[in-house]
Amino acid sequence: MNVMLASGGYPWTVIPLQRRDAYMAALDDASVRQNILPFADFLGQLVKKGLRGKPVAKVPSEERKKIDQRKNLGSDITIPTIFYSAR
Repeated sequence: MNVMLASGGYPWTVIPLQRRDAYMAALDDASVRQNILPFADFLGQLVKKGLRGKPVAKVPSEERKKIDQRKNLGSDITIPTIFYSAR
């Protein structure tokens, strides 16, 4: 999915954990029932938010605490950051 988005000039999109059930239902409609509209709508909403620079996925609070602790300890762990530009 992300390769197709990137090849069209769109940002890679992360499916938020909180919206996984809706994603799977839309994907099921597309795969089983040949109805791509729910999937296209779902993905389109996420892509639009990404193009506007709004985060669509959040790091779970426990993971965020670990990241913050590593930053405070000055560890050698690097967290990659990816920036996208819209065409």
